[in-house]
Amino acid sequence: MSGQQIGAVIGQVVGAYFGPVGSAIGGAIGGAIGGTFDPDIVTYGPKLTDLKIQTSNYGNAIPLVYGTVRVAGNLIWCSDIRETAIETEADGKGGPTVSQIDHSYDMDAAIAIGEGDLAGISLIYANGVLIYDVNFGASPQNIFASGQWATSLIFYAGTESQLPDPTIEAATGVGNCSAYRGTSYVVFNGLQLNTLKVGTIPNFEFVVSQTADVQQYLRKVVATITPTYASNLSGLFPRVVMDVNLVRVSNDSDPSVRVYDLDGNFLNLETQSEFEAILPALAGPNHGAWALFDDTQVTFTYTHTPIAYTATGVIVGTTQLSVLLDGTRRMVAFSVGADGRHIIVLHQLATTPLANADQWTMFVWDGSGVTIEDSGTIDATVGYASELGAPSSYIHYTASMMETDNRTIWSAYGAGGLNMNLLQIDSAGVLRRLYVFDSINPVPDGVDPAGNFANFSIYADNSIAAVVGTDKLMIFTRREEIDPGSQTLEYIVNDLCTRAGIGAADLDCTDLDAEVKGFVVGQTMTARAAIEPLRIGYYFDAVDSDKLKFIERGGAVSATFAFADLGAGQGDARDVVIESSRAQETELPARVNVKYLSKAGDYQQSAQSARRETTQSREILELPLPIVFEDDRAAQVADTVMRQMWAGRTTRSWSTGTDYAVNEPTDVATVDDSRLVRQLRIIERADRGTLIEWKGVDEDVANYTSNAIGVPIIVPVQSLQPATPTFFEVLDLPPLTELAQGSESSAYVAARGYSGTWGGARIDVSRNGGATYQTGATVSTASVMGVATTALANFLGGNIFDNSSSVTVSIGSGTLASATRAEVLDGANGILIGDEVLQFTTASAVSSGVYTLAGFLRGRKGTEWAISTHAAGDRFVLLTTNLVNLPLQVSDAVAGTLLARASTTGLFGSSGNVKSFDPQLARLMPYSPVRLGAIKDASGNWNTDWTRRDRYMNDWNSGVDVPMSEVSEVYDVEVESAGAVVASYIDVTTPAQVVPYTVLGAGATSITFSVWQKSAVIGRGFKATATITA
Repeated sequence: MSGQQIGAVIGQVVGAYFGPVGSAIGGAIGGAIGGTFDPDIVTYGPKLTDLKIQTSNYGNAIPLVYGTVRVAGNLIWCSDIRETAIETEADGKGGPTVSQIDHSYDMDAAIAIGEGDLAGISLIYANGVLIYDVNFGASPQNIFASGQWATSLIFYAGTESQLPDPTIEAATGVGNCSAYRGTSYVVFNGLQLNTLKVGTIPNFEFVVSQTADVQQYLRKVVATITPTYASNLSGLFPRVVMDVNLVRVSNDSDPSVRVYDLDGNFLNLETQSEFEAILPALAGPNHGAWALFDDTQVTFTYTHTPIAYTATGVIVGTTQLSVLLDGTRRMVAFSVGADGRHIIVLHQLATTPLANADQWTMFVWDGSGVTIEDSGTIDATVGYASELGAPSSYIHYTASMMETDNRTIWSAYGAGGLNMNLLQIDSAGVLRRLYVFDSINPVPDGVDPAGNFANFSIYADNSIAAVVGTDKLMIFTRREEIDPGSQTLEYIVNDLCTRAGIGAADLDCTDLDAEVKGFVVGQTMTARAAIEPLRIGYYFDAVDSDKLKFIERGGAVSATFAFADLGAGQGDARDVVIESSRAQETELPARVNVKYLSKAGDYQQSAQSARRETTQSREILELPLPIVFEDDRAAQVADTVMRQMWAGRTTRSWSTGTDYAVNEPTDVATVDDSRLVRQLRIIERADRGTLIEWKGVDEDVANYTSNAIGVPIIVPVQSLQPATPTFFEVLDLPPLTELAQGSESSAYVAARGYSGTWGGARIDVSRNGGATYQTGATVSTASVMGVATTALANFLGGNIFDNSSSVTVSIGSGTLASATRAEVLDGANGILIGDEVLQFTTASAVSSGVYTLAGFLRGRKGTEWAISTHAAGDRFVLLTTNLVNLPLQVSDAVAGTLLARASTTGLFGSSGNVKSFDPQLARLMPYSPVRLGAIKDASGNWNTDWTRRDRYMNDWNSGVDVPMSEVSEVYDVEVESAGAVVASYIDVTTPAQVVPYTVLGAGATSITFSVWQKSAVIGRGFKATATITA
């Protein structure tokens, strides 16, 4: 065995990150193996920067990964960038329709990461920003966000049996695509360049593990929710809907909808209208099996009415068995799809007693009818009662839903506790159970799903299921999570030597018992160069002794060289038994800098230093190590190297006879020179016949123990913050400020995200039920908004402060502040509750995001008509300049219901939140008149009058003294008797109208009449009504 063998190149995949340090740190490894390795051959040292930059070159070295590290990889294939045009129409304002075309860009790409077989990827960074996190323990929010920038991510471990990727093969042709066997790589399908905010492939970095514990089928969240929901049969059962990364919970009797994120954190209150807009058919518990489809009952039965079923899985009413279309089989159980179009039915022969189903059929609603889309068989171990929701006594304890892949079904069964079943149709069309969460197969936290789940609902899609019980919210996921692993030092050194051609019989690494968190070889180089950083970081040497042995430093003394045996020479004994050579102080380092990959710093490069305080030296030793360390460990390496170099600055030489031939380099020995007994580490041995010449350095075992504490790397703490959907309100209000020209027919829009990562949204409008949308408004600044959790009382006091009323509002994020009466009179603290515009003086914090407001001026901006209309669950908006204009058309006032859609910036895979509204174009509607009066004259006629107001004003006054902005002063007047209109006066041109006695009769003692000021554009404004007694 010679040093030349381990110096052999380890193929194309072996690299290292710094060259031989040599005798500067106590003797090069070559000195212990029989001289220097590959004399006169330059070995290039490692570069930590090799890990950072993504490349796309033929012939690049394939990184060799041990443990867990962060690498950039090599782009090996990509598609062309695909451009998708998104056209929306804008109002032409009387001219031609204007179209706005936006573009989105995506592509497919494959990036080689390292030599296989690798366990998995736990983190991905794009241009340094964390975009993917499936570390074990990652929150459901992070798991969700990890899928927001690509249609799919496929990881190939690098096995020798892996097949070509279908996406690449489809692009290059069958037989033209490499399977890249032995190379681990990742394929991005539908890489969303807009979401990543780049115009081309970003620089990806992957935290990849050679060894890892891969977990799947996890219960991630158990959160207590309020209120406590009651029996499903009472109509108070909870209902749950997942929309993107939000979980909405409510029931029929609750005016508010509670919104949670996927981590179980309460975010916001909404009204039922938001809830119904997602799945309109969830309006009540008595819908049929397919009442999801535009509230139209779609029957899949032949002779019977379908079992009443809601999307939450609750059955009410009849529990009769249903016969399928051909009349030969009957339904045993079923599950509705999250897409609202599919339903899977489990069934058996109608002529046999009720038993476990043996076949399944997938039905689809195509908009006009039902067809069979797919069918298959059922594994015999799949039951029915506790799996999907069978027509039996179990049904009130079971809820299920099928994901939009139309292959994966989540079914919860509970009667106090909760069993969660996960089923999936395999490639052969067989429905099988993948996993069951119960007391026998607990989730990895070891806790059986618990809580009161006798009354519950489920919603499942995108590998995540949300289950809501009486007072609990549980989130489950089936996505894999990676618990990054380490590797033993023995394994790594053994593997590197084996790659160099050293057989197992010639190798002994058993003394290396350290755990290496991560190590990477990224260049083509010798095994010696690859091992060198490990030797420095873990304090070991190597010796060629029958076999190549790697020995950890700091061992016990194994030999004693007696004084009487020293000084042997050829012929006569030497005069000096031990010769000493001491390195100059100026040649030794004053500081040692260890550069490494910090585990706590997202596996990025960091540095720790050790300094010698008392020295004349100015030398600095840089040690770049491609090893993953904890920060303290790196500091201890620097400290140990510094102390060992100074302790070992003296090299000792001596000679003996062959009595000491059993000793070898790496041994720790004591040498007696008659004056001192020195402890040395043998670094070299030269056999010269009957003479052995030795070299050693002073050794202090204590130097290998360090208590140094590292300085933590300062890196931005990155957590995945998925783009959150938009919470918005369309505010059809009178003008709040002076209107810009062209905005008279607009409404206002207030919007914000459900969390702090909202980046704005575009609000578009549909006038044809959602078939197409026209460009509306872009909102970039969040408003303070939410829901009133209590009902604001009516107020009859008029234009004075209402000090008797209060209301509690939940705003999620943002703050509210009190103001003085003078500030309120000057326009401060304008708000909208329901449809009433008002102002408040006092805001008292109740809890985070919850305030009680009091001290109101009511019915501001002409909204007196809404003072008495309040209820719990009213919308709440702080009226500020954050509101934007949503352009509408004058014809919208009579067009009926419109839809507004909020498309959130950066939220991939969501079609946007949709809200319906019925515009009246309040900006164009004159305020209701005030001071309505009537005097009955001697003839019995009623002389009515009123005072007009104007909607165009910059402040918050009554509008009475503002010059008229209408083209002309015109009113409509109606007189009522016994609730019926008995007289109408159209286009009255003065603020007065005489009502003849013949209308109400001479004996009438009171008059009830209504007045509208009219707009030349929109017609009648807001109505004012009064009853006057003579």
